[in-house]
Amino acid sequence: MLEGLREVKQALEKKGIKMVIQHVSPEKGVVRLAKRASLCLVDRGYLKIQREWRNYAANQMDCSLIQIEIDVVVPIKEASSKEEYSTATLRPNHNYLFKEIF
Repeated sequence: MLEGLREVKQALEKKGIKMVIQHVSPEKGVVRLAKRASLCLVDRGYLKIQREWRNYAANQMDCSLIQIEIDVVVPIKEASSKEEYSTATLRPNHNYLFKEIF
């Protein structure tokens, strides 16, 4: 993992992008980093702890906090209108969406 982070940091530096790694809880770290920001983008996670982190951070910041889907092909919000408890219940929705797209 450390080698991968080093490679990512080097690739970002070539593009003039600063990478910061901190050993701090996510909600407190993002609040600290967003002190002078006009907008904060965070990954949309669905676990209770992730929602709590985002709620805490959003209430502590002066700027807007926007959630985005980083590591999915089809955002969960688009795939299903209800909370899914298993991939087995989600799969039929994905198959329908892929048929529509492709």
